[in-house]
Amino acid sequence: MPDFENETAFLDIETTGLGSDSYLTMCGILDSSGFKAYVRGDNLDQLVEDLHEYKLVVTFNGISFDVPWLRRELGPLRENAAHVDLMHVLRTVGLRGGLKKIQKTVGLDRGDDLSQLTGRDAVNLWNMAQNGEPNALKRLFATTPKTLLHSLV
Repeated sequence: MPDFENETAFLDIETTGLGSDSYLTMCGILDSSGFKAYVRGDNLDQLVEDLHEYKLVVTFNGISFDVPWLRRELGPLRENAAHVDLMHVLRTVGLRGGLKKIQKTVGLDRGDDLSQLTGRDAVNLWNMAQNGEPNALKRLFATTPKTLLHSLV
């Protein structure tokens, strides 16, 4: 995607769960300049403005999960950017399951201890960070599938 290289955001969110009392904890964006984390209580509100820089947003299950969460918590998002949800694209070629399963199937396994972490682990890391654990946020940022999302495209 060299034509859109500087205008593409690979986006992923983390939440405290799926229940009605759950909330967005962070959003990660990978673009041509690197990775940026938007964190509740720090800079999460800046995300809406920063999304205006992009003409293309790429997610995995973003149509059903990430985008509705972002809209619920942050309000309207940039509606004129193209959105590619890799989950649906990959399903059309017969790849099903979660991101980590597909990653292994196509030979993009991270091969580190982070590849074993689940969504529940992300919630636990957020809670640890809120309780003062100094390395929890750094580890949470590392769990976002930024490398996989970028390498799939």
